[in-house]
Amino acid sequence: MVNMICSATGCDLKVGQNGVVVAIGPAEGIVKTVSVIKMIEEEAHVAALSKKVQEFLGVTQSGT
Repeated sequence: MVNMICSATGCDLKVGQNGVVVAIGPAEGIVKTVSVIKMIEEEAHVAALSKKVQEFLGVTQSGT
């Protein structure tokens, strides 16, 4: 899912062992990245979260 967020937003994400996430990239990409990470935090228990994230980011993936 990290790779999907990176490719859809144009940001580079670094995730530390302590859970800290650093986003580097264009301002609009960082805003979208923060929004999607907050959504993932709030809805981690929801079924089909990956599909919901894809829809939020406007990503279309074939095969799954």
